[in-house]
Amino acid sequence: MSIFQETLHISQDEEVLGTYRPHSIVALLRLLPFCALLIVTCLFLFPFLSLGLNGIVIFSLLIFALLLFMFTILSQWIGTITVVTSRRIMQITRTSMLKKQVKEFQLETITEISYECKGFLQTLFSLGNMQITALYTGTRYTVMKNIEHPQQVLDRISHAVSRMQKRTDSPKGQAGKLHSVEITGDEEGV
Repeated sequence: MSIFQETLHISQDEEVLGTYRPHSIVALLRLLPFCALLIVTCLFLFPFLSLGLNGIVIFSLLIFALLLFMFTILSQWIGTITVVTSRRIMQITRTSMLKKQVKEFQLETITEISYECKGFLQTLFSLGNMQITALYTGTRYTVMKNIEHPQQVLDRISHAVSRMQKRTDSPKGQAGKLHSVEITGDEEGV
């Protein structure tokens, strides 16, 4: 099992409406300085070799550290995903290679949905940060960062919230059984 694989328990009457992750350009821009440092370090290979064993150790440690930082950035991007279902929004955020944070928001408790596009990068690539407001606390949460075409995502969540509110206004039926859906870092669709 991959460390970037998530198993979500979804009831049979619950439908996955979409999976979203930050745009890849964000990860590439975060990787760019480390790629430049890696190239510069490799250019100094012969001066490091002239220092003998100490130079080889220092060179190897520098390369290892740079690759570790690059892998961490990639694992954060791959492991961060938001799943929108017909009942809830699940936000899975990988903050490091060994740590992840999972938040879940029930659609029936959402009072406001909005997005913002700010800055040159978000405007240029049509990216945005999706935010929701919780019913009882009034707290605003950012559930998705740097997603592509935020207006379409907002429309999808708004329709799901309105359907959920119509469903809760009608008499409740029995809860369905659970089934599992697997989401891997390689796939964006479910």
